Amino acid sequence: MVERQFSTKVKHVQTDWGGEFRPLTSFFASLGIIHQLSCPHTSEQNGIVERRHRHVVETGLTLMAQSAIPKRFWHFAFDTAVYLINRMPSRTTSRISPFEHIFHRSPNFNYLRVFGCQCFPHLRPYNPHKMDLRSTPCIFLGYSPSHHGYRCLDPTSDRIYIARHVRFNEHFFPFSQSSQLPSTPSPVDNTYTSFSEYTNIPFDNPTPNPTHITPPSSPSTQLPPSPPITSSSSSHSSTPHPPPRTRPPNLRQNPKPRVPYSPTNNHVSTSPTTIPTSFTIANQHPEWRQAMAEEFTSLIKNGTWSLVPPPPNTNVIDCKWLYRLKTDQNNARTRYKARLVARGFRQQQDVQNAFLHGSLKESVYIKQPQGFTDPQRPDHVCLLHKSLYGLKQAPRVWFEKFSQALHRLGFHSSKANPSLFIYKSGKTIIYILVYVDDIIVTGNDSIILNSLITKLGDTFAIKDLGNLEYFLGIELIPQQSGILLSQRKYITEVLQRAGLSDAKPVSNPMSTTQLLSLGDSPLFPEPARYREIVGSLQYVTLSRPDIAFAVNKVCQYMHAPSENHWSAVIRILRYLKGTLEFGLLIRHKSNAALQAFTDVHWQGNAQINAYSDADWAGCPDDRRSTGGYAIYLGSNLISWTARKQKTVSRSSTESEYKDLADTVTELIWIEALLDELGIHTKISPTLWCDNLGATYLAANPIFRARTKHVEIDYHFVRERVAQGKIKVQFISTHVLTIQAAGRSPPLACGGIIDHIGLSII
Repeated sequence: MVERQFSTKVKHVQTDWGGEFRPLTSFFASLGIIHQLSCPHTSEQNGIVERRHRHVVETGLTLMAQSAIPKRFWHFAFDTAVYLINRMPSRTTSRISPFEHIFHRSPNFNYLRVFGCQCFPHLRPYNPHKMDLRSTPCIFLGYSPSHHGYRCLDPTSDRIYIARHVRFNEHFFPFSQSSQLPSTPSPVDNTYTSFSEYTNIPFDNPTPNPTHITPPSSPSTQLPPSPPITSSSSSHSSTPHPPPRTRPPNLRQNPKPRVPYSPTNNHVSTSPTTIPTSFTIANQHPEWRQAMAEEFTSLIKNGTWSLVPPPPNTNVIDCKWLYRLKTDQNNARTRYKARLVARGFRQQQDVQNAFLHGSLKESVYIKQPQGFTDPQRPDHVCLLHKSLYGLKQAPRVWFEKFSQALHRLGFHSSKANPSLFIYKSGKTIIYILVYVDDIIVTGNDSIILNSLITKLGDTFAIKDLGNLEYFLGIELIPQQSGILLSQRKYITEVLQRAGLSDAKPVSNPMSTTQLLSLGDSPLFPEPARYREIVGSLQYVTLSRPDIAFAVNKVCQYMHAPSENHWSAVIRILRYLKGTLEFGLLIRHKSNAALQAFTDVHWQGNAQINAYSDADWAGCPDDRRSTGGYAIYLGSNLISWTARKQKTVSRSSTESEYKDLADTVTELIWIEALLDELGIHTKISPTLWCDNLGATYLAANPIFRARTKHVEIDYHFVRERVAQGKIKVQFISTHVLTIQAAGRSPPLACGGIIDHIGLSII
């Protein structure tokens, strides 16, 4: 930058011996730059930089203090501090600013605004529909380093907008107002005394088969509404401030009169249907206050903690409220949910991973919940007797206790899947699948099934959700030929988050001509948003194998997404928009044949078939291959993946052979799981591959010279073939039903929908 921007050669660089500077030594040496180091623990030898650090830190802390910005936004305050320092006159530069000293022109102060104040950016470019609001109350977080615009934080979604056209209210600081809100009346006055007057909300318990059960919510409560929040006298005077100037003067002869500023209109209001991001916001709505009271009542009833004086030299963990709107498969709101979560990342114990109902062996202390502090013992802390969400040991404790209860009832854990519990007695078979605290129960005897649920209810507070219709974001829709697994509700939510609810659909999830690579375009300005959307797409692949390859491609650039990578994500979302009604069909009538395809093609014969394929050297950055497979049980697709291989392959044969090994590993696991479920295949699984060299290599080790470098662990494919436990067969690429380019594995495109079991709702 110094050479390109200021036409000056860098000759010396002075630093301390920090770890971040050590990799630069060889870089400086290659350019002939002398890297001078200060002595260990001698900061005065690097005094100029140390003093500048202090200046930046003090200015940044001042900005945070005057605007009451939370600490999690400290980097925005420090960025703004550097921006302002560079434009302020300095005694060391003859009373001119560093900006003017370097660029030989005075900085423009007309664009400076008060950090942390309320602002209203123009949001029309961000909105997908022209009827959406043109602005929303935001908080000014400084100046964009790569744009000629302002950074504006939406406090309701934590999204940052970059905008040039912004109106500012420099007399109001939303975070400062939020810090004063807890002084208003809240449930704190009657935390331990008035819960007995609350009433329960009844609910129905239909008989399930299969059944989806989950630990219940606590009893519903009714709290008195809090008084309306008014502005603090310390923040506003009794007379309205004059309207602040946010733009150059209007040049029209008869400008429209401005609406005078009123302090009562400054509060950022949210509706009850908006998920709160803090206790302060949630406490404004009776629905969320009632949800918090329900959770608190449930914890007290369960004996989760007891109040004790804080022990000396003990780590007391903080806690916080998390909020969620519970909806059904039709996106209809069912209830308001508040959950008290311990901030377990601050625990000092190194205990891995369980949830409520589990008894703790360690002594863990947390602070009293916000809004529910005992008025008689405000300085006490909570000594936990039961596990709490957020603790590191919470999942382990919960699973241990639930497993022990099932073992006492005669269940045994599956060796292939420890979360699957199986009960067999005579002709009676019952399965229980546990995912954290969401549970599926199914079996062939409804009487024993209902008895089991009753016994579990004696130990745990179980809420029966009836017949299985919606589980972990996946909707189960009965069809004439079977059950359809659909994620249309979840996909709709992802489209809304990405602002593509009204996007134009496309017929393919990825372009057959564009080759993604690192540095192929400018960096995407919102990498966190990129990771959020791509992570959501990964979950969608649970029921949509047609996007597996495309999602795998965009996942490879999580660390440094570019504009082209984001365009590829948008294309996947547009494809999902056009195929929203598609789901994975699991047919009732299907033979017990297991097939694995390294390219997607189902023959329908009575055996397990696996089809695999590899995109040899398809990554232009490291030339590693991407492999994929599809495994069928009869006509039902039950397992699939698209995964980048860990090592570079010297030939397509080697790449395909590695992919065969991954497919065989999955086949072995599936066979073990089917055997525990009582499903036995009479014929060995068949693995179909479109590479002759790979099929020959799996059958006999004749390619010693060219394949001796292949790792030994891949050769267990040869061992399984020799034992007759698996058959590897060749299938012509031309026979495969693929519409993608030759470099793309079969799970890349939408033209294989009929062959991979997708169906329309």
